[in-house]
Amino acid sequence: MKKLLKGLLLVFLTIVISGCGAENNNEASSSEGSDEGNNEETQYISIGGSPVELPYYQVASGISTVLDENLDNVSATAETTGGAIENALRVTEGDMEMSITDSRTALESLHGEGDFEGQGDNIRSIMSFYRTYAQIIALGESDIETLSDLKGKRVGMGANGSASQFVIKQLLDMAGIKEDDLDPFYIPTGEAVEMMQNGQLDAAIQTGPLGVAPFLDLSSSRDVSLVQIEEDVLDQYLEKFPYEQKDTVPGGTYEGIEEDIETIRFSHSIIAQKELDEDLVYDMTKTIYENTDELEKVHSMFENVDKETFNVDELAIPLHPGALRYYEEEGVPLEKYQEEIESLQQ
Repeated sequence: MKKLLKGLLLVFLTIVISGCGAENNNEASSSEGSDEGNNEETQYISIGGSPVELPYYQVASGISTVLDENLDNVSATAETTGGAIENALRVTEGDMEMSITDSRTALESLHGEGDFEGQGDNIRSIMSFYRTYAQIIALGESDIETLSDLKGKRVGMGANGSASQFVIKQLLDMAGIKEDDLDPFYIPTGEAVEMMQNGQLDAAIQTGPLGVAPFLDLSSSRDVSLVQIEEDVLDQYLEKFPYEQKDTVPGGTYEGIEEDIETIRFSHSIIAQKELDEDLVYDMTKTIYENTDELEKVHSMFENVDKETFNVDELAIPLHPGALRYYEEEGVPLEKYQEEIESLQQ
C-alpha cells in the first residue's frame, strides 16, 4: 500500500512540475512575442487647434482621430489653444509636434519676426487645406457700418494668441484708430458672441471660414451687419502682407445680410517641427490625404483640398522633407510652389 501511495505521489509531482515548466515556457514565449510586436516606439503627437467652438480645434481633432485609427505607431491628441499665433509659437518652442496656423504667422515664425522675435527656425509645412476671411460682425442697433465706426464701441478683439486679434489690431492701426479709442475685450469669439446676444458688446471679429458657427447663431437671433473695411485700409494690409488676398464674403452667408462685403482672405496650413522624423511625417501626410473624405465629414473646409495640386502653391513656408517626398511620389506639380516660396523668402 505504501509503495502504491509513493508511486501516485511521484506521478502527481511530475505532472505539477511539468505543468509549471510548460506555463513558464509559454509565458516566456508570450513575452518574447510581445516584445517583438512592440519594438516600434509609439510616437506621441500633439496637434494645436483653437478654442473648442472654432474650426481649428475641430480640424485638429479630426486629424488626430484619423492618425490614431490608421497608424499603429502614432498616438495623436488635439489641444485647445488660443489659435494661430500660440500654435506656431508652441511648435517653434518644441512644445507641440504639429499645429494649424495661417500664412502670415507661419512666415513670421520662420524668420523670427513679430511675435517670434528671437525664436529659432523650427517649423515646416505639411499641407495647405483651407481659406478663411476677416469678418467683423456688428449689432444692427450699434450703427456700425465701417471700421472707423468702431470708435467708442465695445469690440470683441479675439482671444490672446489668435490670428483674429492680430488682424483687427493691424486694421485698426492702418485706419488710424488706437485701441484707446474703443472699449476692447480680448476674449474668444464664442464669448464675444454670447456677450453680443446679451447686448454687452457691439461688435466682434473672427478670421474664419464663410459661415463661421458663432456668427451664424448670432445672425439667426439678432439683427446684425458685417462691417466694411475701407478700401485704403485693405490696400495697406495687402501691401504689408502680400501673401494674403482680397476677396468677398457673399451676401446671404449670414441671415439678414444680403450685400457682398469686401475683405481679406487667408490661407491656412498644418505645420510641424522641422526636426520631426521624415518617415513619420511622410506617413502622416499620406494618411491625411488618403482620408480627406472622412475629414470632410468633420469640417467642410477639407472640400477645398485640390486632389491634383494639393494646394501646395498656397504655402508660405517650405515643406517638411517627409511631406515633400509624398507629393513628389504623387506627381504633384511643385514648380509654382517653388516660385512662391522663393519670392516669399526675399
